[in-house]
Amino acid sequence: MIVVHYSEIALKGKNRPLFEKKLVENIKKAIGSDKVRRVTGRIFVYKDDNDTINSLKKVFGIAWFGKAYKLDRDEGLLKNFLRENLKGIKTVKFNVKRHDKNYPKTSWELNLELLKFLKRELGILFSKNPEKIIEIEILEDSFLVVFEKIKGPGGLPVGISGKVLVLLSGGIDSAVASYMIMKRGCLPYYVHFHSFPNNKDVYNTKILELVKKLVEYSYNTKLFLVPTYYFQAEALKANRKLEMILFRRFMFKVSSEIAKREGIKALVTGDNIGQVASQTIENLYVVDKATDLLVLRPLLTYNKEEIIDIAKNIGTYDISIKEYKDCCSIIARHPSTRASLEEVLKEEEKISMEKIVEKTLNEIDVVEFP
Repeated sequence: MIVVHYSEIALKGKNRPLFEKKLVENIKKAIGSDKVRRVTGRIFVYKDDNDTINSLKKVFGIAWFGKAYKLDRDEGLLKNFLRENLKGIKTVKFNVKRHDKNYPKTSWELNLELLKFLKRELGILFSKNPEKIIEIEILEDSFLVVFEKIKGPGGLPVGISGKVLVLLSGGIDSAVASYMIMKRGCLPYYVHFHSFPNNKDVYNTKILELVKKLVEYSYNTKLFLVPTYYFQAEALKANRKLEMILFRRFMFKVSSEIAKREGIKALVTGDNIGQVASQTIENLYVVDKATDLLVLRPLLTYNKEEIIDIAKNIGTYDISIKEYKDCCSIIARHPSTRASLEEVLKEEEKISMEKIVEKTLNEIDVVEFP
């Protein structure tokens, strides 16, 4: 079997069972099996194939996991088991945890006993940097032995913090922002604004591929496809210096209406302070005034190299850099870096922003990912 451990969830006090149940639910979805059992402080998965191991690496809430062997609580049996399974190993280190405080030996005493035994029987020595680190848990009725710990993504189980709506551009940043917000227990839905004449034209692009990759970490979601042609037509009347800010406010207004229909109270973007002209503090302030929802920016203080590293680790980077006609690329390339809200509101009146939003909301398609 596989033993799963969590860390942050253990600090949740009276709410801890809710987090544990959500983690178990997500593990079942990830591995496609109900062979999961929750016990105090850990979760057992009675399935240990490679697909299961790869799936568990993507389940938020897991601190670490590993293939485990459960033995009757008999030291002779434990020693024989170690002797049979450690042949050929020269150095080891034990991490012994005594969960049952009634066990007659302390963790340190059992640790020394096992090291002496292995040195005598197999010539194996202790090392701070060993060939193998062995986890041993002393439970009420058994020993639990793990030969290899596999790091999980940590964080909180997806869904425990509610739903959010991510403005997904198709680039590197918004995909990483989606991953980071999942780590805090949020289930992301996605909205993508495009410049195609038809929503169906998005289906054969990298956008659906990107969402499918992100769904590996969340198990189900929705993608809202939103055309921008109404905005593009009316924006010809607007001040070119403010066109990008107007466009971002248009996206926030449409996204807010979608979110409210879905019972979502927060928007998520891949914004990063100062990365581009539209992401100055002054411009972010003006854009945020387009919605009364909470706006979350997980990447606000990251530099580009850090974001790219995360994208590569989670498998979105190669998809994000595929060629694609981003709707932002058709907007003015040299926007104002310090737009004033008063000035922007006057421009919105000029182009009848509310009518643009209303008409756009009638053109949305929804793609569901089970």
